[in-house]
Amino acid sequence: MLGVLLVIALMALALAVYFFRGQRGLLRESVLMGFVLWGMGILVSTEILSFFCALGFWGVFIFWAMVLVFCLLSRFFYPAPGGSAAAASNSWPFLERVFLNRIIFFSTCLGIIALIAPPNTYDAMTYHMSRVMHWIQNHSVIYYPTHIPRQLYYPSFPEYVILHFQLLSGGDHWANFVQWLAMCGSLVGVSLIAQELGVGRMGQILSVLIAVTIPMGVLQATSTQTDYVETLWLCVFIYFFLSWRKTLGWRDIFWAGTSLGLAIDTKGLALIFAIPFLFWMIIEALRPINPRKFLMIGVALCLAGLMYSGSFYRNSVYFHGNATKVISADADSLVNARFCWEGFGANVLRNTGLHLITPSMGINTAIEQGIYKLAATLHIDLNHKDWTYIGTNFGPIDFRGNENYLGNPLHLVLFTVVLFFFIVFLKFQTRDAIFYMAACLLGWVAFNAILKWQPWHARFHLPVFVLFSPLAGLMMERIKINGVLSGTMGVLFLSAWVIVLINVAKPVFSTLSIFYPQNRDFLHFMMAEFPQSTYLKYEGIAATLHKMGCKNIGLIMGPDENEYLLWAALNPSSDPKIRIESLLVNNASASLKYPLGDFIPDAIIAVDDARPWLNWGNDVYQVVWRSGAEGKKISILMKGPLA
Repeated sequence: MLGVLLVIALMALALAVYFFRGQRGLLRESVLMGFVLWGMGILVSTEILSFFCALGFWGVFIFWAMVLVFCLLSRFFYPAPGGSAAAASNSWPFLERVFLNRIIFFSTCLGIIALIAPPNTYDAMTYHMSRVMHWIQNHSVIYYPTHIPRQLYYPSFPEYVILHFQLLSGGDHWANFVQWLAMCGSLVGVSLIAQELGVGRMGQILSVLIAVTIPMGVLQATSTQTDYVETLWLCVFIYFFLSWRKTLGWRDIFWAGTSLGLAIDTKGLALIFAIPFLFWMIIEALRPINPRKFLMIGVALCLAGLMYSGSFYRNSVYFHGNATKVISADADSLVNARFCWEGFGANVLRNTGLHLITPSMGINTAIEQGIYKLAATLHIDLNHKDWTYIGTNFGPIDFRGNENYLGNPLHLVLFTVVLFFFIVFLKFQTRDAIFYMAACLLGWVAFNAILKWQPWHARFHLPVFVLFSPLAGLMMERIKINGVLSGTMGVLFLSAWVIVLINVAKPVFSTLSIFYPQNRDFLHFMMAEFPQSTYLKYEGIAATLHKMGCKNIGLIMGPDENEYLLWAALNPSSDPKIRIESLLVNNASASLKYPLGDFIPDAIIAVDDARPWLNWGNDVYQVVWRSGAEGKKISILMKGPLA
């Protein structure tokens, strides 16, 4: 599987930087630089190949082969730094080695799950994976008519990575691995941030162990969600900002600005968490006032804008220059309609409540009722439409192994204790730690002040929890009570394994286990409303279309349908002549042209559409097949009268 070429390229870039710098103690920093170079390579190569409509296997393969050749040649010019990290680690205290081995073992197990399990989350089925398939089909990332506009205007970097894996491997086996790689990079970033805050080796290891056991992170590390990729770039940005404060070097500005741009091109929410650190940069430039520092900050922002320029340009064209839409196409539904203390309080209570969960439904119900009573006492309307996502209400709080909803109760308790210790005990109150904590808390405040509450907000909180881990590591290290360390870390480590076992999308011990190869096709449908019947429907559609020799497939569906299920069933990688396009689109993308030219379908797939016939061009299409009663009706329409 040539997908491994992309992983080898990442490691080669990190090692090339490491050899170039020639200092053994800079290995972790070199890893982060390797990630940034890798991300830039993916972004730039995708945009260039797309511009020439050459986005395919050979273009991507040749690019990464050239990168590997360059890294190999650089090895001959720069000798490896001396010393052995493995030998050095053997002299570490027993407890440090135990914690480090736990991190390595647990992360490796998550990586195996990520590789084996197919993508099956709701967002993956609607737009993450679907947009990748359209890009492969069109040999370009140019916009196209679609019933699901999120495939077009949402930030695209994580899907660019999946795209490269998909083109090299010919399938979706590596799709989840992107988030796992991002988790590994984030853990390196967490350890380095802790180091910049004055935390010793034990505290750095504890910081990483705390981060890797975050329940939402455990689930997301094996999925195609994008929050860990966002977290990776935020960690890189923050680390190089902290490093820049000491060196005032252009090198740190380059890495910080570039990673910030990659974060924005991953998820617009990254700006909310990054802005407090940008304010911190400005404060540093004012103490004392230094024009050179302001110039550096400006360069960093320009680099960030450059990384996002491709997506920004396409959105500008798509939204006809409407600046508000270009920045946030979903602002009307996602941003609070009113900015007031009541809305802020409602969001704080509900977002915190998402993490106050236990396995007991009775306790969860009591917590929910307590939050409603507290809101009533404070005269807060929890579910007012001005600060609540349309069609949703707070509660009931549920403990479920789903990467869209699971909270982080133990980590919330730990971080609350950390906050208390920092306020009460002076030995924790270093200037850097105080500023860092303030920046993290301001990001949390801004999140609650700006965004309407949604039931799936727990996954958006992942960066906050990861970025708080270095502060927890600092506190745990300075307590210096081995029993407390071992007990706390043991509880977090065991709870993380529980999360692995209750992951509803990636079952481990059941007849539907991801480790049974025969289950893989079905597991794509695992998160559908009716998995078994939906799987049989799409298998029936694929069999019917293959039997009739249909290659050009039209698609009619709603804006929230699982489009990728059709791609997975038809498997166009086994037949490149298959072409799938959306028909009768009724959103802004309807005015776009098909990138491959005019389209005349051999058959039309209609989801939840009861029409017995329809017109397309000069042809009439009539129903020749319709699915069963359970779930949404799916029809196949073909030219001419009924057979």
